[in-house]
Amino acid sequence: MYEPTFIPSLKKFPLQLSDSRFAVRHDRRFISPDEPGLDPIHIHDYTEIIVHIGGTLSFSVSGQLYSLKKGDIVISRRNELHVGVFQKPEEYEYFCIWIDDGKQSPLLDFLENLHAPILSLDAETQKKMYNLLLSMTDSKGSHLQQAADFLQFLALLQLTKKQVEQNNAFPQPLQEILNDIRKNAADIPSTRALATRHFISDATLDRWFKKHLHVSPHVFLESEKLALSSKLLLSGASVTEACMRSGFSSCSYFISRFKNKFGKTPLQYKNRRE
Repeated sequence: MYEPTFIPSLKKFPLQLSDSRFAVRHDRRFISPDEPGLDPIHIHDYTEIIVHIGGTLSFSVSGQLYSLKKGDIVISRRNELHVGVFQKPEEYEYFCIWIDDGKQSPLLDFLENLHAPILSLDAETQKKMYNLLLSMTDSKGSHLQQAADFLQFLALLQLTKKQVEQNNAFPQPLQEILNDIRKNAADIPSTRALATRHFISDATLDRWFKKHLHVSPHVFLESEKLALSSKLLLSGASVTEACMRSGFSSCSYFISRFKNKFGKTPLQYKNRRE
């Protein structure tokens, strides 16, 4: 759930660098894993960078699970499914940076080629980055200063080579299921079919997902299909084609779920990016 209750509209982002726009948020609040309305599954049509400051948190990115420590950075690229897994009720603190990189943006290649989804900083770099982030969230700061801080922040990311090891792995049977969903979501019509493919009961499948990811297998499978559909739309597919190729059997249901997740219809999403 690193997603705050309010995410500013990308069209209204006040800061812009060439063909890129960005926004920064600092938040600290008490979160419980069973909090009503908590949605740990994220899919964005922009790059999201999370700097973890406090709380016992794991993150699943690209189907792998990582335990985070203070100062670790989670990088999720456009339309990449990622899941925040809160371990216990406590206060969590983080910075979140959203970057909307246009087709002609000089940042596009940089963001697409960052060398790891999870980065770990040494103490000195953590201090520099923390001060830059505080400056970026200062409402009294000038746009020029915020843009300069943003570029320095990206420069520190580029220089950071230490990657966080996959140190909180899923049980092997669940990892195989997650790998299957990542590769074949469009061909898996339901969680019942998913359980059958892996020779387990529906109840076991549900229990594994809720224990290790705090979400139902249905929500996870559908989210992976939505992530795939968004990529298809960006590649030029029609709404109907994206619906069918991502594994939805009903276009009306697909449009409803897509709008619920992305805040816009598939056609609006496709037209905004063209």
